[in-house]
Amino acid sequence: MATTSTKRLRWPRSRPTRRRAPANEDAATEDELFEELLYELPARLQALALLWGEDRVRPGDATADKLEPARIGLEPQGVLAVLGPGLVGPMAAVAAAHPGKIDVFEWREETFGALKHGLKQAKLAERVTAARIDLEAHVFTPAAYDGLLSIDDFAYCGYPPHLAGSS
Repeated sequence: MATTSTKRLRWPRSRPTRRRAPANEDAATEDELFEELLYELPARLQALALLWGEDRVRPGDATADKLEPARIGLEPQGVLAVLGPGLVGPMAAVAAAHPGKIDVFEWREETFGALKHGLKQAKLAERVTAARIDLEAHVFTPAAYDGLLSIDDFAYCGYPPHLAGSS
């Protein structure tokens, strides 16, 4: 009969700990006390960002993106839906030009985590919300948005009932 030996691993006695914020301090202070985990883009997204520009997965530039809310006639208090920005680059530019609420709908599973992280890092997470959607199944709520900006040219072009405001 064969026997195996096992080694017991022990935690060091002086483990590093994080200091918790007292209950009466606000959330901003708590965020400052806790270190945020480092986030690194997957290699494919790093390559696309190198090719197309920082925080982008397709061609575009901040100057053109900033013009989009005015180009579609969106009022400053209007609610904007944005489809498929990929990473935070296009959203940072659009949010700089549009002070109202922005709802982002991302269909790429591989970019969604990076997009949410980027929105948080850019301090846009309170005004700009992001949701992952299935392009084949998602239907916009009628009359919920004052404007729709699609970063991907093909999105929703093939199935008119899914377009916002269509009957």
